[in-house]
Amino acid sequence: MRAAFVIGLFVALFSVVLALPTSNSKRGTNGRITFYTGDMLNAPACGGPAPTDEDMICAVPENSGHECGDRINLWHNGKTVTVTVRDKCATCTEPNWFDLSKGAFSKLADLDLGIVDDIVFWKDF
Repeated sequence: MRAAFVIGLFVALFSVVLALPTSNSKRGTNGRITFYTGDMLNAPACGGPAPTDEDMICAVPENSGHECGDRINLWHNGKTVTVTVRDKCATCTEPNWFDLSKGAFSKLADLDLGIVDDIVFWKDF
């Protein structure tokens, strides 16, 4: 019984370590996520067709340092999602603010929360 507990604990901790950024990543902490939906998805700043609520996309502030097409990994409470920058967020006032599609947001937290802080994020190079 005790051995099973120790093995289970080791597996859980190891899976968290694997989900965290590697040394060749640009890592940030204290990110914020919100979500946008409906008509707000129309005419993305990066061009192309309007994404859907199910697409794994995000909008970022102009001062974020992220460019259209960048793939950003987001982590919160043991959950990870990878999103692609498809839009700019005019109302996001902090550079570490990611406005996600509903589908992407729901991979990290319940939609009822609306805003989640303390997001770890990284972009692999």
